[in-house]
Amino acid sequence: MRSPVSAAAVAQLGALALAAVLAVAPATAVQAQTFSEAIKGALDSNCAGLKGAGATSYDGSLAAICAIPATSAGQSAGVTVTMLTTQQITAEERRVKERLKDARLALATGETQAASADSFQLGRLGLFLSGEYERFAADTSRFATGHESDTKGVTFGADYALSKSLIAGLALHVSRTTGAFEEHGGSFATDAWGGMLYASLLPLPSLFVDATIGYAHKEYDQKRRTTYQFVRAGVVNIVDGFAQGETGGDEFRTGVTAGYDVALQSLTVGPRVGVNYKHNSVEAFKEHGWQSNPQMDTGLELNFDRQHEDSLTTTLGLAASVAFSTPIGVVVPQVTAEYVHEFMRDQRVVYFNFHEDFTRTRLRFQTAPPDRDYGNVGAGVSLVFPGGLAGFANYRALVGYSGQTSHTATAGLRFAFQ
Repeated sequence: MRSPVSAAAVAQLGALALAAVLAVAPATAVQAQTFSEAIKGALDSNCAGLKGAGATSYDGSLAAICAIPATSAGQSAGVTVTMLTTQQITAEERRVKERLKDARLALATGETQAASADSFQLGRLGLFLSGEYERFAADTSRFATGHESDTKGVTFGADYALSKSLIAGLALHVSRTTGAFEEHGGSFATDAWGGMLYASLLPLPSLFVDATIGYAHKEYDQKRRTTYQFVRAGVVNIVDGFAQGETGGDEFRTGVTAGYDVALQSLTVGPRVGVNYKHNSVEAFKEHGWQSNPQMDTGLELNFDRQHEDSLTTTLGLAASVAFSTPIGVVVPQVTAEYVHEFMRDQRVVYFNFHEDFTRTRLRFQTAPPDRDYGNVGAGVSLVFPGGLAGFANYRALVGYSGQTSHTATAGLRFAFQ
């Protein structure tokens, strides 16, 4: 017969369980470290965070940093790394959405009526060309260095009205982003090109469903400031310079947005709901001294592992527009607002090792945690002229995202063959 468990034993077990929880919980939080903290932890006290024994385990300038003896622990400062991922909504995706709004308006106003049977239905074919400029800024935080960037892009597309309720098309785009880190921390540039298939279905006169699927290839170029300070034999030693790296990556996107418009005379207003998925990958790459000059190496050049990121967002918004008939055409001012919630994108872990470390000790750091909830607001105007010509100009702003701001201007033209 089993002995009954005493109250004292239960209390002891409870105390041990509570102690285990308290011991584990803070340890999980402590594991999160910034890029600078990872560098400092690896190099302090003669590179105690690496597996090598003194300078013999390292090459070049890193051997001098790790040489014995050092009279005090080192200090690191000014180390930065670029965020190699992209924003949640790409420039070409925004331009395609603007194009679909104009295409639906053209269908509603009869601008793409079918031509005669021997005309190959050119009246249903439309071409558009648009450009976009975006100004983005992020504040310095524990996990990320503040930076600003400018993006300029162009999109060319063609679509076809398969019927009065279905439009399908293809858009090709190219863009370039250039930016700089705060406090002379370096710079970065991204070149992107790719394509996107898109369609708009109108099952009812006031209901539409837009769908997009796209791919882009990206080439990244970054230059980061590398700084490390340590004391040896009473002398302060400072390592300071720049490390440069180049790599490529791929991005896959798909999304669906549904909306319902209610017409109140010249005013049209309606809700919007959408879901978007993105997969972004960046190839592994090796840094080198500034301008590929070995004499410019600081010993702090790194090898970065392959990176990837997934994002799944939902949007809930409202759009309103007012149509005015003028002697030159139809003018449609419009405003939009949407709430965005992120489901999948998390704080990422990036792995790396020092290029001049023979042991190839694998180190890690965390990126900045993304916001789960934020919004976008916009205003613009669409113009529909006689003869199949239409255009638009829009402004868009990111709101409610901690430490980040984005301002985007978009303009474009569309031609419909009659």
